[in-house]
Amino acid sequence: MKLGIRYKTTYRYSEDVGFSTHDVRLFPRSGHYARVRSLDFKTKPGATVRCSRDVFDNILAACFFPERATELQLQLA
Repeated sequence: MKLGIRYKTTYRYSEDVGFSTHDVRLFPRSGHYARVRSLDFKTKPGATVRCSRDVFDNILAACFFPERATELQLQLA
């Protein structure tokens, strides 16, 4: 069986805002019975993304946004 997961959320602001570090936990877990074949994670505005694992072995993406913007968008496909 193959499953496809898509997620998209958008936040809009009336003026430019600065973003602190965002920790994103949207990623499916790979294991003995399930395998992630591909993963495409995007942010708008562009961010530096560092992936790691938390104490429960879940994938965590720390997103660092260098610029201010009127919109924040996180997308997983």
